[in-house]
Amino acid sequence: MRFINFLTYSTVYIIASFVLMSFSTTAMAGIFDFGGNQDNIAPHEKTIGAMIPLTGKHKNLGEMISRSVTMAWYDYAPKDLKLNIYDTQSSREGAISGYEKASINNAKIIVGPLTGDNTKTIANYNRGSIINLSLTNNPAYGQSNIMIMGYTPQSQGIAISKILEYKDFNRAVILVPDNKFGNAVIEGIGFFGGNRIVHTVYYPPNAEDFKDLAKYLVKNKSYYDYDAIILSDGNPKTIRILAAQLAYYDAQDPHIDLQDTSSIQKKIQIPMIGGLGWYALNGAYKEPPLLNGYYIRIPNTPRKAVFDEKYKELYGKKPTPLARLAYDIMALSIVTTNHDDPIKKLTQKHGFSGISGIFKISDYGMVTRDYHIMKVRRTKSVYASTVSVQNQ
Repeated sequence: MRFINFLTYSTVYIIASFVLMSFSTTAMAGIFDFGGNQDNIAPHEKTIGAMIPLTGKHKNLGEMISRSVTMAWYDYAPKDLKLNIYDTQSSREGAISGYEKASINNAKIIVGPLTGDNTKTIANYNRGSIINLSLTNNPAYGQSNIMIMGYTPQSQGIAISKILEYKDFNRAVILVPDNKFGNAVIEGIGFFGGNRIVHTVYYPPNAEDFKDLAKYLVKNKSYYDYDAIILSDGNPKTIRILAAQLAYYDAQDPHIDLQDTSSIQKKIQIPMIGGLGWYALNGAYKEPPLLNGYYIRIPNTPRKAVFDEKYKELYGKKPTPLARLAYDIMALSIVTTNHDDPIKKLTQKHGFSGISGIFKISDYGMVTRDYHIMKVRRTKSVYASTVSVQNQ
């Protein structure tokens, strides 16, 4: 476990508002059997490629993505448009091979790849005539023709900083895993909320014993006098354990200055604040330490409910945020690929509205998204506000 004091960052951009453009909704039907040999696909005038890990260590995620891609294809694709699926094999070599085949087959737009490593490979190998809509949440490789479509940790951090502003928390402590995810969340919070942070604590990723961390906060409570605890982790198990141990060791109890009689009245539990990982808890309200806390989530939309129901009907399970994202990206690819200037269409100033809410793509490949701020109450989490955040 290590500690740092947080430095104030300057505001580096202005988030623009935009008008949404809705996709039409049609009946969903059918599934594809992806796979087979893609080596001998004949070039097609109107073609979309999809680089998906159908084999290797990411094949389970690839299967999920392929299901969503199929659903979007049946919803939106015209008869004269062809989809070619390329197995990236969860490897750098597979990504290069898939990209080469997509190029040979005249793809204007490629859905994927999935990972940051494969996106980096494509960025170094990229030919400017092909547009990649990458599923990664690593913003490092975004450029004019490589769009980073995932929910980046930096954007989550920015959204969390908006909660601090929204509720006027001015002395928060941050608890994050000591890895790239944690560092990225810290970076995002720093863009707008650095001056509202008094201390940062890093803990080992996937740790299960936070006794020392909790005791450290309690011991230094009078020094930091924190008014919120930011608990941002992508692992719901870690969130549950850490929150419970913080509560058990009284880290959520406010500091009381017995010389100041007015502060005796401030006995309300210090709230916790979280990112998208809280949504994976399947009910933050079921965790008592999170009561009266706030977190961000991907917006619920009417079309999201329709998609979720159909996905579960077809595949027997509820879709994940990645599955919904893949659907939106394929739908976007289809409505864009026949445009005379696909990049101009993708970066249209009023953006798009998908099943996961409103989003807008910048000229340099980053996405601005809406997030909902949710408040945790005793029986459910309720909507509190909406913030627009650009990937960084």
